Amino acid sequence: MEQGQIAYAFLWSFACRGCSPASTSKGFDMSACKRCGSTDRTKSGNCGPCKKIYEAEWRRNNPLKKKIALSNWQQKNRIKMRSFASVYAKNNLSKRSALTAKRKAQKLQATPGWANDFFIAEIYDLAQRRTKATGFKWHVDHAIPLQSKLVCGLHVEHNLAVIPAAINCSKSNRYLPDLPSSAGLLPARWTKGN
Repeated sequence: MEQGQIAYAFLWSFACRGCSPASTSKGFDMSACKRCGSTDRTKSGNCGPCKKIYEAEWRRNNPLKKKIALSNWQQKNRIKMRSFASVYAKNNLSKRSALTAKRKAQKLQATPGWANDFFIAEIYDLAQRRTKATGFKWHVDHAIPLQSKLVCGLHVEHNLAVIPAAINCSKSNRYLPDLPSSAGLLPARWTKGN
């Protein structure tokens, strides 16, 4: 055996843990998996269905590790994520339109006749001014979400607050009755008992 052949054979001898390695022209087991009987193989030679089951079980047993890994990947790949989102939006215009229409209808339905349109417009204007002044985005947030499993709020001036976009995006569509007002970022009326 010439030098390098052992390393080559070692690198290409991957097989499913449930399968016994059998040499083929590609160097890994192409016979049926002993666990599931599938001949579907990944690029590394592992049994595809068994790998999916193993990975699903790992994700189920390690939700925190999965969440941290996903968060790290998202932070490292912000540009890639934006391009994915942009491509998805372009390819799914009908879905985006439906979601936008649903949100607008919900907002219209959640706006009572006694809401003060002047104050609401002022709040949105304040968000734009803060964005220009500080250099980072500010959002108008509904303290009590317009649509939620727990509670549905109104689109009125008393339910609106101008907060940094990062906080608004992390809050998402959740109602946070136990959020401490001592942070100074959110109004005290959002907390329980006030």
